[in-house]
Amino acid sequence: MAIKHTFKTENEVLIVTSVGIDDSLDEVLYLNESIMREAIKCGYRKVLSDETQLIYDLSITETFMLGDSVSKNIRFIEKIALVVSDN
Repeated sequence: MAIKHTFKTENEVLIVTSVGIDDSLDEVLYLNESIMREAIKCGYRKVLSDETQLIYDLSITETFMLGDSVSKNIRFIEKIALVVSDN
């Protein structure tokens, strides 16, 4: 199942809710790019990402590559918080 996400805004915070399985690095990179585009479009520099319904299935190498890519491209965001499931 692909990752599906929705956006809403509240108190100048972009709230992202994601569901599905992150079984592809390209798909997760696309999700992150979508979040950045939406934050820029709204002019919001704070993001709350609810990932409690997301199943993580990336390898350790892919997770490292994801972090490296996101850290290079997240300059616009002032604060980001991820809420994840404990499993």
